[in-house]
Amino acid sequence: MARHPYKNFSAIEYAKKYCSKTGKDGNSCGEYLTGESKSDCAHFLAHCLAAGGIKVLNTNPGTAFCPDKLAVRNTDIEAELKRLAKQFDNIKEIDLSDAIVGDVGFLQAHRPWHAFMVCEVWNIGMPTSTPKVWAHSSARCCEEMDTDWKHWFSSAYRLEDG
Repeated sequence: MARHPYKNFSAIEYAKKYCSKTGKDGNSCGEYLTGESKSDCAHFLAHCLAAGGIKVLNTNPGTAFCPDKLAVRNTDIEAELKRLAKQFDNIKEIDLSDAIVGDVGFLQAHRPWHAFMVCEVWNIGMPTSTPKVWAHSSARCCEEMDTDWKHWFSSAYRLEDG
């Protein structure tokens, strides 16, 4: 199989630069989604992926909040990563316990409802340990997720340079 053009370091650099920012400075497009029925976790991750070379576009005209036309829903991002994983060697679905810096993950109840990028691996031998992540909405800048979150992991993806 082929490799998708992607620069993991560029995605990580975007996450580092914008993880703590909100409002008009929250993303490079000038939009930070918050309020009724809006959350910036997927939007932030879509910008991280785009910085690395994977542009996940919004598929729903009713949620066209990003001026760059990037996805704002976790379901769109996960569906695109699943599709790309079937076509490219450098994109793989993995178990979160195998995640390393730059991998992305989603929490799930009935559908993916929170997205993040792994900043630092977790100590799987420690029952209360969780990975440190870059994320929006629950703004995290290389901070541990809530301990109970690890019970809700649905999927994670390894995105290697291509």
